[in-house]
Amino acid sequence: MNPSRFHLVRESMSPVTTPPSRIVIVGASLGGASAAVALHEGGFDGSVLMIGQERHRPYERPPLSKALLLGDADEPDWVQDEAYYADAGITLVTGTRATRIDRERRMVVAAGEEYAYDKLVLATGATPRRLDLPGADLSGIYTLRTLDDSLALRERFRDGASVVIVGAGWIGCETAAAARRHNSNVVMLDPLTQPLLRVVGEDLGAMFADLHREHGVDLRMGTGVTGFVGEGAVSGVRLADGSVVGADTVIVGVGVRPNVELAEGARLDLADGGVAVDATLRSSDPDIYAVGDIAAQAHPSYPRRVRVEHWANAKDQGRHVAANLLGAD
Repeated sequence: MNPSRFHLVRESMSPVTTPPSRIVIVGASLGGASAAVALHEGGFDGSVLMIGQERHRPYERPPLSKALLLGDADEPDWVQDEAYYADAGITLVTGTRATRIDRERRMVVAAGEEYAYDKLVLATGATPRRLDLPGADLSGIYTLRTLDDSLALRERFRDGASVVIVGAGWIGCETAAAARRHNSNVVMLDPLTQPLLRVVGEDLGAMFADLHREHGVDLRMGTGVTGFVGEGAVSGVRLADGSVVGADTVIVGVGVRPNVELAEGARLDLADGGVAVDATLRSSDPDIYAVGDIAAQAHPSYPRRVRVEHWANAKDQGRHVAANLLGAD
């Protein structure tokens, strides 16, 4: 165990128990990868296997709506370089979706294969919400969550493109800024009175609104959307007043939903939209833990469960759960 990282953990360790020899992590993004790296750095000498739905190795998501979308970088911030996982003895299975947990046999089923575990960590993250509106299946309508999403959008952010953004939260504001950097024409729509209203409040939201307008964003607050128009590909967004805003690219940024289907299918306890876990991130099954966007944690500092959709929380909880798997409490 690396003393510089885990010396405080050793002081709080509970009585020695038999450590697991096989740890499976479902979700090869920041939370899951942080757990895998911390296990390796903590001296774990059993097998660690990560199953990820994306074809890429683990990366951090914030640059997707910033440097990468702006064109200042061509790759995200990788959690580790490609050789690290093999060198650390971490098996990385990418492009594969886990579909079932067999709790009795302690198996995860993914793409027809079974992966045995002693302890299982769920780091399945979240999926962008889509709008159940007429025309929502037209091509040219995007969400932003993955590296592939970011690269595809960057290709569409070109001089003179017509971009409409539905939702003025962080994703909406950051994609608007990136599209304007590429000299696209941008309209941003939201039914609330100011951008980021639920995050920063009315006054700071007004400052963000002024900033976007100064940079050429056509910001229309208090505006609802009732559907999308086009034949095959989107050509416009229909507003609540019946008018249509022209668009060749639409970004929907209206939040995310936690990916709890795997946990629900395994009949784990759910709460507050996520997987119910205790302060150590252990679920209702003592051999299964959850981290990141899906973890509804019984937090020791609050009288209620806490579920946080933020990259720093996923990173911290990955390290936290690794320490507990190594024997901390």
